[in-house]
Amino acid sequence: MTYPLLLAALGLLNLALAGRLPGVLGWAVAWFALNLLLLAVAYSFRWHRMFGKRPDGTLAPWGRFLFWPWLTLTTVVWRVWCWSNREPIQGTVAPRLVLGRRLLAAESSSEFDHVLDLTAEFAEPAAIRARVSYRSFAILDGSAPTVERLLEEIERLRSGRTYVHCAQGHGRSALVAVAILLRWGLVRSVEAGLERVQRVRPGARLNRTQLSCLKSFASKLAERRDRELMAKSRFLGDLVSRGKPLAEFTISPVSQEDLRLLCDDLNALGPDFVVEEHRMSDRDDAPQWLWGEATREALERLLAWPVRRCPISESADFFAWQEPPTPPRWPAEIASRIADFGLTQPGASDEGQADNLSYQLSDGSSAARSSD
Repeated sequence: MTYPLLLAALGLLNLALAGRLPGVLGWAVAWFALNLLLLAVAYSFRWHRMFGKRPDGTLAPWGRFLFWPWLTLTTVVWRVWCWSNREPIQGTVAPRLVLGRRLLAAESSSEFDHVLDLTAEFAEPAAIRARVSYRSFAILDGSAPTVERLLEEIERLRSGRTYVHCAQGHGRSALVAVAILLRWGLVRSVEAGLERVQRVRPGARLNRTQLSCLKSFASKLAERRDRELMAKSRFLGDLVSRGKPLAEFTISPVSQEDLRLLCDDLNALGPDFVVEEHRMSDRDDAPQWLWGEATREALERLLAWPVRRCPISESADFFAWQEPPTPPRWPAEIASRIADFGLTQPGASDEGQADNLSYQLSDGSSAARSSD
């Protein structure tokens, strides 16, 4: 039975009971019945801010009053659950992603740069909102947002360590955490993402509505990437037909985290620059790298990595990286993001490691440059 039908049935039963009870008790039960019926409507139409949850994490006064019976019951049940549950408060899913239950004011921590609050029925403690960058993404308990809204919210995540929470850290937070893993390219399927979440949060479970949302989300991501890559490939193919030579290149980052975001950032630099993610195997923990094609002009213009013809073999011509007086820098558009991904500047070093880049022309000649 779906949430709307269950809530509507309970609401009607309580309403019938209220008619049999005297005085104040009858009115109290009728008030609770009204809450249940309104929630049935909210679940039917995905009105996730039915309780009056505001962007600043507080509940509107009218929401507190109108839904006082339901909110009181919810708070009592949650407090009892927190007292009796022995599960850890939180678990680290990725270096920049932590999920768990709703935090109490005394549990606010400076170890997080951002908090993404998924509860619709609770106000976020002021102590937490005051200490970190806070965002409210209200989702009704047991429900799921639209795919478009989910993608929009994930795109707004900024660099730094983010704590994602719902009430218990099992349903809504697991849904959003898996979506983030998919968006960042850290897992390749919903099943793999859920398995990764359950390793640190064993109680995480998704119902059919939430699983359906995630599968639609994964399909939308794949369709969008395929559409963008096809458009760019057609554009590059047109350049080749007009005599423009293309370069193939690979980038092997120091850190494997967030490679998908880096891929998207690079693709956004221009139409004559296409990058794809590759893995050594189908395993989610397999080493990854970026493969791409670009015109030489695109590499020089967008990445400030000048190249020159360097005949180092009698049998083939090679294009090697031209060594400027100072190491070439990443473009300003993504310089701030590069640091988040654990990458180094071309020619720079990072604790003995650096990015490697190989380059091959479409006519078969090739070159490789390693900055370590």
